[in-house]
Amino acid sequence: IQGVNLMFNGELDGNAWGGGACATLDGSYTCTRVTWSPPWSFANLAPLAHEMGHGYGLPHSDNSDGDDDTYDNPWDVMSDGWANAVGDATYGTRPKHINIFQRHRLSWVDAPRQQIMPISDLATREIALDYAHLPDSTNVQMLVLSLSPQPDPYATVMYTLEARKREGTYEGNLAGNAVIIHKVERSGTAYSVDADVPPANRANNEGSMFKVGERWITPEASHLVTIKAQTPTGFVLT
Repeated sequence: IQGVNLMFNGELDGNAWGGGACATLDGSYTCTRVTWSPPWSFANLAPLAHEMGHGYGLPHSDNSDGDDDTYDNPWDVMSDGWANAVGDATYGTRPKHINIFQRHRLSWVDAPRQQIMPISDLATREIALDYAHLPDSTNVQMLVLSLSPQPDPYATVMYTLEARKREGTYEGNLAGNAVIIHKVERSGTAYSVDADVPPANRANNEGSMFKVGERWITPEASHLVTIKAQTPTGFVLT
């Protein structure tokens, strides 16, 4: 069993929930993934996918405006499932994808499609970063800027870069085609990076989208990224 989606014919406490539950089933004490969904949740796939993500251990994602609202990053269904989403008559609001680090947590990003830039590497490199949703990509789809001096690149804060494209039945209403950068805390929470000052209240602004000709340097001054060109399958970065 992968989990149980509990769907109720009335409101719960105004929220939908996802996580886990334990009980004695057929004489055996078992823990499994569980979601609790009122009608508005299972009438729309986006909140149902969000809660199932919690069942698989994914935390909320966030933007970088510093407030206490974790539901303001429309690049990730584990944050804002409603904004910039595709809707239809059958499935309601469809879920957007999860950010590339969350995909990595679920072992959805094969090793050849990952590239780690360690803090000790001072060379300039050119990298083809393919759109994250392409299933048959032969290029990098998850670029990690590591701040860790340890062999484990995920031991401290890091930055992940992914390319996103506004197309398809799930991603067809994104704010644009761009490289999206997330700062990932050791807790696993991913915060979308915003070049605007101050950061926008919702991360579907131009500041959250890094496009051709734009540059970004990590606040630690450890890595400098330039979006050099756009290709049919993504972007070229240095």
